[in-house]
Amino acid sequence: MTNLAALVQEFKDIATSHAFIQRFGNGPIDNVNETIPNDGKYPVLWVIPQNVTLDDNAITYNMRILVFDIDSSDDSLRDQILSDTLVTLNDVVKLFRNGGNSDSYETLNAPIAIPFEQEFVDYCVGWYTDLQIVTNGMNSPCDYPL
Repeated sequence: MTNLAALVQEFKDIATSHAFIQRFGNGPIDNVNETIPNDGKYPVLWVIPQNVTLDDNAITYNMRILVFDIDSSDDSLRDQILSDTLVTLNDVVKLFRNGGNSDSYETLNAPIAIPFEQEFVDYCVGWYTDLQIVTNGMNSPCDYPL
């Protein structure tokens, strides 16, 4: 059974193995403001669980995936950072779709990448996408703790 913790671990494993990503984090968006400025390692992969759909035989997780870096104070690196973080976000989505426990989950949507600037910390630049992940074989009668 694939649960939220297992999905987050897969993203963490991707971050650890990716040559460009320097840090991983997950949790509410407010945690980005508290955690990210304290350590100067960039770029960052951050995963935010969104809403979850509970179906009879599956659970669909909506996960927001962010990849971002820090620009210089004159915005001179913005275009290069946007280029690099978009390629990295695409890598993350592809690695997630093709790796891990692919027999116990699947992705539904063709993710749309959305750029952002100055969102969490000063000079923050990057992209995010929302990924729908369906876990299969959930909620069989044996799963109920009766």
